[in-house]
Amino acid sequence: MPARPAQGAVPAPRSGGARPNGAEDTTPLGQARAILRSPFRGEPGRLRAGGLLIVVLAVLFGALTAWQITSRADAAQRVTDHSAPLASQAASVYWSLADADATAAAGFLIAGQEPAKVTARYQQDIANASKGLAAASAAAGSNSDALTYITTLNRELPVYTGLVETARANNRQGYPVGGAYLRYASDRMSSTMLPAAEKLYQTETRRLSDDRAAASATPWAAYAAGLIALGGVVWASRRLFLRTNRVFNTGLLASGAALLVALAWLAGASTLSTAKMHNSATHGSDAVQTLNQARIAGLQARGNEDLTLVARGNGDTYITKFDKWAAQLTGSAGKPGLLDRARGQSDAGAADSSIDGAKTELKNWMALHKQARGFDDGGNYQQALDTTVGRNGNAVKDKTTEGSFDAMDKQLGAALQHEQALFYDAARGGSDALAGLAIGGAVLCLLGAAAAVGGLGRRLAEYR
Repeated sequence: MPARPAQGAVPAPRSGGARPNGAEDTTPLGQARAILRSPFRGEPGRLRAGGLLIVVLAVLFGALTAWQITSRADAAQRVTDHSAPLASQAASVYWSLADADATAAAGFLIAGQEPAKVTARYQQDIANASKGLAAASAAAGSNSDALTYITTLNRELPVYTGLVETARANNRQGYPVGGAYLRYASDRMSSTMLPAAEKLYQTETRRLSDDRAAASATPWAAYAAGLIALGGVVWASRRLFLRTNRVFNTGLLASGAALLVALAWLAGASTLSTAKMHNSATHGSDAVQTLNQARIAGLQARGNEDLTLVARGNGDTYITKFDKWAAQLTGSAGKPGLLDRARGQSDAGAADSSIDGAKTELKNWMALHKQARGFDDGGNYQQALDTTVGRNGNAVKDKTTEGSFDAMDKQLGAALQHEQALFYDAARGGSDALAGLAIGGAVLCLLGAAAAVGGLGRRLAEYR
């Protein structure tokens, strides 16, 4: 049996158990703790701890600044180089398809051989749509939604053009079935192709909005790290003053100045970039989208106006569609039309003048359309035709609906070009405002950390 300890004897402590107050922990873990704590004991140790904290915070501030600003700059670059051009390309595809459909319908109404200028315009629209789809497909990447709409359009486009050519061939031979083929082609365009083109445009517009939002994100983490790092410098400066009665420490002053400059640069550049990006939306992107919608609505209305005459007395469906699209342009029931909306969103100047001109042409178009409907409903088909496309296809501005429509679309195109230029100028300004900040801010933070180490090192040397 093990011997019992003598009465009154204090048993030896077990390994890892509690030790009397003041006793040194001789275990490996205790010795490691003592080694780690030794540099931070006493007043010199507190200065070392404060200096280490300032260094860590300054480096963290620099790293967060570099990361968040690089992320914003990349997003701003995507806006100008990728998502904005893609959205514009998608809008161009949408417009080209709608214009091709309206042009085909207008050419069908002209007696005899279709004029070369009408044929050329239709062929150019189809070529532009094909080119735009190829570019959109190459840039879509893994965007499954965009690829779905592009695939639909690539599949339907040759079917549509084949139907139009069949309609033309029958029309040249005087076969009434040509009109049926054209109406079927147009119905296929309006029910399948244009909705897919619209969704493609909306998808690319959302991508543009997402990139613009990322380019405008506030770098809160960098702000917080910068303020805390400055607070650490102020704390260390105050402690030195209280302990040594020295007002200034050159190293800490330099450290604080470097961090303050970095923080001010971050705040100023970030605010300016955000303002530029916001301006690109309110005075550029929003107006561009509305103007694109107005041009598409005009083409849709124009196409249905022509198809009403192609149907020769069976065009009630197309009249209803025309009224729907025309109402989007003019507005209804107290709701502003697309042209009024674009006028409110556009930048004062050239765009406003063009939109005002487009509104004047829209009024002329609607008045002439009303006349043409009156002629057609009264049985005077030829007069309705002349009011719509002119005598033998010679449309005249202010005398035919086609002439007024073309003048309106030209004005809208000029306004669109102006607003796109404003958008790109503002978006590039947002990107330029961040130039150099990621690297410059990081360098300033490293200089601040080095200055703090140097300044506190001189004071620590006095304790040796």
